[in-house]
Amino acid sequence: MNRWYLIFAIFFIVMALFCNASFAATNTETRLTTNTAHQFSPAIYGDKVVWTDDRYGWDIFMKDLTTNTETRLTTNTAAQQYPAIYGDKVVWEDDRYGNWDIFMKDLITNTETRLTTNTADQFSPAIYGDKVVWEDDRYGNADIFMKNLSSNVESHLTTNSASQSDAAIYVDRVVWTDYRYGNDDIFMKDLTSNVETRISNNPSDQYDPTIYQDRIVWIDDRTENKDIYLRNWTK
Repeated sequence: MNRWYLIFAIFFIVMALFCNASFAATNTETRLTTNTAHQFSPAIYGDKVVWTDDRYGWDIFMKDLTTNTETRLTTNTAAQQYPAIYGDKVVWEDDRYGNWDIFMKDLITNTETRLTTNTADQFSPAIYGDKVVWEDDRYGNADIFMKNLSSNVESHLTTNSASQSDAAIYVDRVVWTDYRYGNDDIFMKDLTSNVETRISNNPSDQYDPTIYQDRIVWIDDRTENKDIYLRNWTK
């Protein structure tokens, strides 16, 4: 009996040491960029991290965490900044034609595509699946637009005369910051039902939302300092 007790004790000690070592290995902070220029606005999907990089002027760079390979995705001499990534597609805002447009790069085919051609500014893109959303100034105020990459159809998602900005997307839901009631609120549009919903209605400012599944989070000023709030939204 004592022999079996000793064996089990050794087994559990070894397992505890292994788990602690595994946790330490996965709980490590890593510096991904070492260039002396500025790198900022990172985004991640899977094992790929993208960011804005100032080493050659504003460009989009990527690091593959599996291979540890760093790649310069844009080489145009104009500014490319604020990328977003989903799967094998990277989107960003680009001013090579004298105004801000949305561009995309397919990492599989290495093909770069201009998604917007309107002469006004389009910026702050976000992507989920085959849908790209962004902030658009073509009607004299900021609106949210979307492009379906499969159908190549562009849609005007918000038509209110106030400013709508900071779009984020998850599956068929788009959230944004909306100024139609004289302060910043969070709004959402269900792309399947086409229903628009006001998510926050506090008289202080709520802005810069993001969404995952049924959870929407944002920055909130209602307590006179910036807090993070969350709302669970189910149909």
